[in-house]
Amino acid sequence: MSSSFSLYIKTIGLSGVSKITKLICVFIGLWLINAILEKGEFGLFMIALTFYFFLSAVITTGFKNLVLYRVSQMDKDDINARAFGGGLLVLGFAASTILAILAITFSDFIAQHLFNKPDLKFWLMALAFYMPFDMSLQIMCFWHRARQDTPISIVFLDLFPPLIRLGVLVLAFCLSWSKAGIVSAYLAEVVITSCILFAYRPMPLSFKRKVFMREDKNYGLKMSLTQLLHQPSRSLDVLLVGALTTEIVAAEYVLASRFLSILLLGKQFVEPLVTPRIGALLKLEDNKNLKQEFEMTRVFSLVLSLCALLFFVIFGKAVFGIFGDFENSYTYFLILSAAVILRVGTGFNAAMLNMSGHAGYTLFTIAMAALIFIIPGPPMIIAFGAIGAALAVLLADMVSNTLVLYFDWKLLKFKCLNMKDGLILMITSALIVCAAFNLISSTILACYLAGLLCFLFWLYFGHLKSIISQFRTSNK
Repeated sequence: MSSSFSLYIKTIGLSGVSKITKLICVFIGLWLINAILEKGEFGLFMIALTFYFFLSAVITTGFKNLVLYRVSQMDKDDINARAFGGGLLVLGFAASTILAILAITFSDFIAQHLFNKPDLKFWLMALAFYMPFDMSLQIMCFWHRARQDTPISIVFLDLFPPLIRLGVLVLAFCLSWSKAGIVSAYLAEVVITSCILFAYRPMPLSFKRKVFMREDKNYGLKMSLTQLLHQPSRSLDVLLVGALTTEIVAAEYVLASRFLSILLLGKQFVEPLVTPRIGALLKLEDNKNLKQEFEMTRVFSLVLSLCALLFFVIFGKAVFGIFGDFENSYTYFLILSAAVILRVGTGFNAAMLNMSGHAGYTLFTIAMAALIFIIPGPPMIIAFGAIGAALAVLLADMVSNTLVLYFDWKLLKFKCLNMKDGLILMITSALIVCAAFNLISSTILACYLAGLLCFLFWLYFGHLKSIISQFRTSNK
C-alpha cells in the first residue's frame, strides 16, 4: 500500500492547490459578475450558463467516461490508446459544435417559451460555443487521467481555466466591458486552455474504426443517458427554478448551489486518481487494496466536507451577505448540503459500478432518482419556490445512493458503507434540514458537527495514523 499512499499524497497535494485556487477564482469571479450586473441580469446569466453546463455535461460524459474506462485498461505501451483518444476528440468536437449551432438557432424559442424570459436570448447566443471547446478539454484531460498522468489532468482542468477566466473578468471589471467581458471570460477559459493542452500533448485528429469495440457506443450512450438522468441533482434543479420562478429567486438559488462545491472539495481532491485506480484494482481482483483505498478516500472526503459545513453553519449568513441581498441563499444551501453529505459519505460507490462495466445498473439507479425529482419537483417549486427544488434534490439523492449501495453489494459483493456510518449520515442530514427550517438553532447544529468530527477522528484514528505514517515515509 506504500506506493498507492504515495500516489494519493502527491495527487492530493497538487489537486488541493488546484481545487482551492479554482474555488477562490470562482467566488471572486462571482462577486465581480454580481458587481458588474444587476441581480436580475445576474440571474439570467446564471440560468444561461447552467443551461450550457447541463448540455455540455450530458454530451461530454459519454465521451470522457468511455476514454476513462477503455484507456485505463490499456497497457502503457499500447499504441491504440492515443488513436482512441484522438478519434473521440474528433467525434466529440463535431457533435458538440452541431449542438451549439442548434442552440443558437432556437435561442429565441428557448428564452421565450421554455423559460418565459425573452432577455435570456442574448446569453444563450453568446455562450453557445462554450460547449465544443469544453468537450475537447474534457476528453484530453480524461485521457491523461486514464493513463494516470494525473498532474496534467489536474493543471489543465482545474487550474488554468479559472485563472484565465478570472483574469479576463478583472479586465472586464476595470474597463467596464459589462456583458461582453463576462462572455469573453467564459469562452476564453476553455478555448485557450484546450488549445494550449493540444499544442503541449497533441493527439492524432483522425477516426480509426479498428481501435473501437462494438460495445463502446453502448457504453458511451449509457453514460450520457446516466448523466442526463443525474442532472436533477446537478443542474436541472437550477433550470426548473429559472423557468418556474423569477430571475431574482434563480440568482439566489444558483449562488447557494455554487457554494456546494466547497463541500465537495475533499472528494474532488482524490477523484482524478481514485476512479482509474478502481478500474485497475478491479481488473487485478485486488479486493484487499480496493477496500482499503475506498474506505480511506471515503473517510477523507467526508471529514473535509463536514469541516466545510461547520464553517458555513457558523459564518454562512455573513459569507452570502458579501454578495449583496442573498439571505435566502443560506436556507437553500443548508438543504442542498444535506444531499451533498449523503453523496460524499457513501464514497465512490457509483464509480465502482461504472468501472466494473455495470453502467446499465448505474443508469437504472439514476433513472429512478430522476423520476423522484421530475414528478414532484415542478409542483414543489410552484408551491414552495426554491425550497421545493432543494427538497426534491435531497430526496432524489437519497434514492440514488441507496440503490447504488445495494447494487455494489449485490453485483460486486462490495460493502461501501456499514450500518453505523449509514446511521450517522441519516442523522446528520436530518439535523441539517431541521436547521434550515429553524427547528433547531445553528448553534446546536454547529455543536453536533463539531462533536461528530471528534468522533470520526477517534473512530478512524487507525486510518489517519496510517496515512500520516506513509506521508512521512514518502517525504524521506
